[in-house]
Amino acid sequence: MEARTCRKRFGVAAGVMLLLAGIVGVVLAASVVGDESGGRASSWALQPVGSWVWTTDLGPLGSVPVLTTFHGDGTVTVADGFMFANPLAPPPAQGMKRGPAHGVWRHTGGRSFGGTSLWLSFDGTGMVQGWARSRSALELVDRDHFEGLVYIETLGGCSTTPPIGCPDPADPDAEWTPSPIMPPEGFPVSATRIHRLPLPE
Repeated sequence: MEARTCRKRFGVAAGVMLLLAGIVGVVLAASVVGDESGGRASSWALQPVGSWVWTTDLGPLGSVPVLTTFHGDGTVTVADGFMFANPLAPPPAQGMKRGPAHGVWRHTGGRSFGGTSLWLSFDGTGMVQGWARSRSALELVDRDHFEGLVYIETLGGCSTTPPIGCPDPADPDAEWTPSPIMPPEGFPVSATRIHRLPLPE
């Protein structure tokens, strides 16, 4: 009787172990995807999470260097080359500055993802002037490169005299103005992932 009970318990335990092994196998299989060469790669390798050297292509005007970090929680932070001055702005606006951008990103299918970021614009004296917004549609070319489009808009109207305040950038009726030098579909962008480099020997 005792031997039969032990065998029964062993059978239940073995069944549970097989079930768990099957679940783990499914999870592992789901975490592997093919790369562009037809090989296999972990799914994390095809995620944008990490820091990137981003370039916004302005056509004949040149390009803007950008540092972007996509966080695992779906947020993004950005600093770009026009934060402290914009050489393309008309003379009265040469001293304008803008703060770092904060936003969100999410997958939109396959290797495609996109985000929306906001930052504040300031005049030469440091007074807030308004908001700026970027919307992006991006696609991973491989684990270390992506490309796509970014659409940039501004929302002015901040008051620096009482009553002070700025328009609500989340208001669906807010009147955003597209960048006047932007192509209709947006600026082309590309980026390369930043990797850890060892110290020189």
